Amino acid sequence: MARNIREVSSTARETVKKIHGSEAITELAEAVQEATVATKDTAKEIGDTAKEIRNSHVAATTASAVEETVKAATETIQAGENTARQVSKAAPKTTGTIKKGAIKATKATKATLHQAGRSSGK
Repeated sequence: MARNIREVSSTARETVKKIHGSEAITELAEAVQEATVATKDTAKEIGDTAKEIRNSHVAATTASAVEETVKAATETIQAGENTARQVSKAAPKTTGTIKKGAIKATKATKATLHQAGRSSGK
């Protein structure tokens, strides 16, 4: 078992030497540094853009437009509902008026035809 430990230890030591000699650790550190700098720059750009949007009042103007649109849509729906109620109330009256008018027109037509028939027969 001790021999096993010595072999693993020796292998680990050789691996560390090879990694150190190949400069892989240095390259990895440089890559991490570049990624960190890029992340910092991106975060700054996002922050600057957010400030520009806030200062331009785009969000407030958009919110105001949405509120106005909702208000107008609500008023339109209410007007439609009111119109539907009025039509349903007026429909029976209109139907009755049309029936009365049709009856009167039929009587007048019959009377005229009857009168015309008597006139042509004279």
